[in-house]
Amino acid sequence: MTEAEKEQRRYALTISGGVCEVCGKPLNDGQPQGAHRIGNTKANREKYGSLVIDHILNIGYTCCLKCNGALDISGNPAECIKLCKRIYSREALRYEGEAMQKKEIKKSCANCGRYDPKKDCSELCFEEFEKWIPAEAAK
Repeated sequence: MTEAEKEQRRYALTISGGVCEVCGKPLNDGQPQGAHRIGNTKANREKYGSLVIDHILNIGYTCCLKCNGALDISGNPAECIKLCKRIYSREALRYEGEAMQKKEIKKSCANCGRYDPKKDCSELCFEEFEKWIPAEAAK
């Protein structure tokens, strides 16, 4: 296991609070396991890319195989798009922060380009993002 994979698991375990993200049982009951929200399949890797599939926000902790399957959102396009949006927004802010350190430029929203030093407007920009979700996926 690589150091990045270990860090990914530590983060997911911390976020879960030591309980299954599906049923709420303590993770020491049963066989705790990392679960991909968007399944780690060849088709999903081709569709979403390794950035999404391997991202820490795509990993959750569950107590058993049944709960692992329940955490999978691969069959729900609207939920997949929302998760991808969170991942891309987070990565854009990270890369933008690196650019700021190099160029000392002011930070703007990765979604709309607006500048607000007090808050991240990604939630406000989500309204714009929703316009891109196909009507049938949003139902």
